[in-house]
Amino acid sequence: MLNVFRNEGAIIRKLLGYQFASAIVGSMLSTASMAVKWLNCLTSILAVLLYCYFIYTAVWDAAAKDRLKVEGGRKSKDMNRGFKIALCANFPNIVLGVLAIILCAVGTFSQTVWSGSAATIVVFIARLWQAMYNGIINFVIPVGLEGWGFVASNLIYIAISVPAVFVGYIAYSMGYRNIRIFKVNQKEG
Repeated sequence: MLNVFRNEGAIIRKLLGYQFASAIVGSMLSTASMAVKWLNCLTSILAVLLYCYFIYTAVWDAAAKDRLKVEGGRKSKDMNRGFKIALCANFPNIVLGVLAIILCAVGTFSQTVWSGSAATIVVFIARLWQAMYNGIINFVIPVGLEGWGFVASNLIYIAISVPAVFVGYIAYSMGYRNIRIFKVNQKEG
């Protein structure tokens, strides 16, 4: 994992920047549409699709450059590189999700104030960092959960990393093979 951070740091930082930008857009959309639950979910889905588009284009470009380096003998072929890059870029999401689950479990079953407060803070940070998913989270998780249901509902903070990692893997595979989903306008001349 550290090797991926070291070698692919620029693309990982770019993906983290895209997540930050998408979180701001998602927060604005979620706030504007909060009164209507289905509209809030729809705007969240659109924000996530925009985020996935950003991931796709960044990883696709990195894969196209890697293909040239592999053909030139300057880099080894690794078709899982897109998965590794997206996983590293989603590392904060996964850490926040694991912390939320652990702290909510401890707080729910031990009834300690510190763990409940810490869980609230972690979930708040996760909601800010992953704001483009807020409408989906509000739509999926029912209100008033208790016990294991409340703890299990925090699995969503890990599950929302899956689309980004999947898109990273697919984008790298397609970029390496020079297969495009989106057409590029070429100038005639």
